[in-house]
Amino acid sequence: MNNILTDCIREDREYPQLLELLIKQRTTARPLPSLVTGLCDGATDAMTVSLLTDTHERFGCGLIICPEEKECVRTVEQLKSAGLRAVHFPIRDLTLYNITASHEFEYERLRVLSGILEGSYDAVVTTPDATLGYTIPPERLKNSML
Repeated sequence: MNNILTDCIREDREYPQLLELLIKQRTTARPLPSLVTGLCDGATDAMTVSLLTDTHERFGCGLIICPEEKECVRTVEQLKSAGLRAVHFPIRDLTLYNITASHEFEYERLRVLSGILEGSYDAVVTTPDATLGYTIPPERLKNSML
């Protein structure tokens, strides 16, 4: 993403207030998710890059929840084009019948979770369904990594 766009976002008089509010809210005992609305697609992308960049040192990897998989893929590509290390965390592929199934999604989910533990990403992009799905506890994953 062009620095001109993110610089324009940062120069807006409301951006420092939003950033301060996000940082203050994130340091409370029970932080809540944040939602920024009312921006066009290009401004949303620039705002996302700016917020991720400006909060990464303090909070690490950001979590972006999109309504559907197609939007996740688009968002990951936008973040990567801005120079951020972004990855898509896919929903589990549930098989409800007896067949030999591919474990591709499970392997990808484990790769993303391992990368989060290692600090490999600036952002993880996913859907509500994937976010709410059961995953391996972090300590168990850490103890199982080679």
